Amino acid sequence: MHIPVVFRIVHKAHHESKIASPWTAFAFHPLESILQAVFVPTVLLFLPVNIYVLLFLLIIMTFSSVVNHLDIEIYPEGFERKFPWKWIIGATHHAQHHKQFRYNFGLYFTFWDKWGDTEYLSKKLTGTKKN
Repeated sequence: MHIPVVFRIVHKAHHESKIASPWTAFAFHPLESILQAVFVPTVLLFLPVNIYVLLFLLIIMTFSSVVNHLDIEIYPEGFERKFPWKWIIGATHHAQHHKQFRYNFGLYFTFWDKWGDTEYLSKKLTGTKKN
């Protein structure tokens, strides 16, 4: 979604929220919504999944998206340094993505950003609040 032409046409609407909120988790251009919605049925064509597993997965995906857009870190301080939590994205990690667009592209897991050298972890710059 961050390839320049795709970003301008499709994903920019989601980034209109410089400070993320739970509503930002569901703020998408209609085309982006279609692209995201078609992913699960496409996977199901090749990988049969029990309906209860699918429902559980969709609930986890929704919960994760809302948590990542809270702009309030709900995970305990220092969780990002402890295994296995260091691989899970939280609000602090994703807030940096909404502020600068150049870092922290991972959707659920931080290892994509570690691997692609796009991770940025400055809490000072994120502006997220600790509860």
